[in-house]
Amino acid sequence: MANAKETCHLRPAGVLVFAISTALVSGGMLRFSGTAVVLGLAGFLLLGLARFLGPRTLRGIRLRRRLPHRCHAGDSIPVAVSISHAASSGASSVRIRDQLAGPGIDEHTSVSRLAPRDTVDRFYALRLFRRGRHRERHFILESEWPLGFYTFRRADSFDAIPDTHDGILVAPRPELPAGLREQLHRWEGEDRSTGGFQRTNTLELRHLREFRPGDSPKSIHWPSTTRSGTLTVRENDPPQPQPRRYGLLLHDFRPPGTVLRPGRFETILRYAAGLVSHCRDHDIALTFRLACHGDIVWDAPAKSGYGELLDLLAEAHDRSRLSLTRILADPSPFRPCDRVFVFGPSDHAAWDSIAKAALPGCICLSPPPIAHTGTSPVASRRDPRGRLAAKRKVSRPLVLPDQHARRP
Repeated sequence: MANAKETCHLRPAGVLVFAISTALVSGGMLRFSGTAVVLGLAGFLLLGLARFLGPRTLRGIRLRRRLPHRCHAGDSIPVAVSISHAASSGASSVRIRDQLAGPGIDEHTSVSRLAPRDTVDRFYALRLFRRGRHRERHFILESEWPLGFYTFRRADSFDAIPDTHDGILVAPRPELPAGLREQLHRWEGEDRSTGGFQRTNTLELRHLREFRPGDSPKSIHWPSTTRSGTLTVRENDPPQPQPRRYGLLLHDFRPPGTVLRPGRFETILRYAAGLVSHCRDHDIALTFRLACHGDIVWDAPAKSGYGELLDLLAEAHDRSRLSLTRILADPSPFRPCDRVFVFGPSDHAAWDSIAKAALPGCICLSPPPIAHTGTSPVASRRDPRGRLAAKRKVSRPLVLPDQHARRP
């Protein structure tokens, strides 16, 4: 392509040939030895020929890359690359480095021989650890052909594939605290023991029939009995099962004057992704409200809706709102939910009372504090060997509120 950049670096073999050729030419001229001069010039000729032919093996190579639409941070991503060569000379010993992997990560595939006007497919895996949309479309071609004296590099971009998505969207890695994970599994066992559903108290009338011995007198339908002159009883449908539904509110509230480390917001996004994945894997409907870079309410009644929830988490931003009361002003989307979770990056001790006043019985969760390791100056002065005595602060364990009853 027109914006391709080509570079060339001399390899140790090339440096050795250059040094030997220089020594032969210099020694031959000093000793008037024609053979040494010719051998030295032959070495320079080989270097020049490799420098002339090397870049041509990389020109004309075009690449097309296919990526999945979304993935989780840290997952192995399958990548398919189609490599074609438009020139008539072909290419040999070409390595392809995908810049999507980021600097310092050696992820590449190689082609030993590419025939003229031929197309080959290669497959490799990448790992992305930063959430969000990645649109990196550049690659680097490397070759040491011919003779291995130089390393030739050519930086270019992948050809666009029509009717495909732009880049890849990386969602936060699903993670749940140990206490919340155990509580979810406990609720799952309770729901499984009761049939997996919460039964309603409504009974629907199915039909009327004549009274039979053993029927309860309370089931007699007196208006029909009066009209027909015979005892008539009503049959009702059994209570219909009601599917489970969870609610999740993710906010970015922080008390005024509070400074939080950036990793706390990323941690709470991983917790939210873990809860979304749990609901998806256990067929639990989820009402999700994202009050970060916009106030978005999303219902995921089936597995097809959870992909959009992960997309929202992948592109969430911390706006550091200072008013949680405004966020919880309308709790109506969570009224049909059996259990409601409220996640936030700041310490939940500063806002759980506000959340429970608007959503009684909700579960508030925030990232645990960091366990610091400090140095006690008194202990260091009294230590005869000069060693520093470290005093460790133990982080508080996650304590969930008692959920002895479900919300009606």
